[in-house]
Amino acid sequence: MQALIDANGALQFDNELTNWKLVTVLMSDKYSKRVALGILDDARMAADYELVKTYIGLDKPFDVKTRVHQRVPRPARSRCRSDGASR
Repeated sequence: MQALIDANGALQFDNELTNWKLVTVLMSDKYSKRVALGILDDARMAADYELVKTYIGLDKPFDVKTRVHQRVPRPARSRCRSDGASR
């Protein structure tokens, strides 16, 4: 936490500590505790899709499983080089 404060002079330790505590609460659901942080559960994604479809609406229906995936990109496949230039 102190490194963050040191690198960004406008931040205050007490405020950032409060923010971090809130983040840990928001990240503490059954999926992040039992499986992995950020995991996309199929049933949860389907339920979220139905929620959006019902209350917000969709221009065009789609299959959630074709739009989201669990793959983690490998650095070697990155479109940006370490010097920031595009490949």
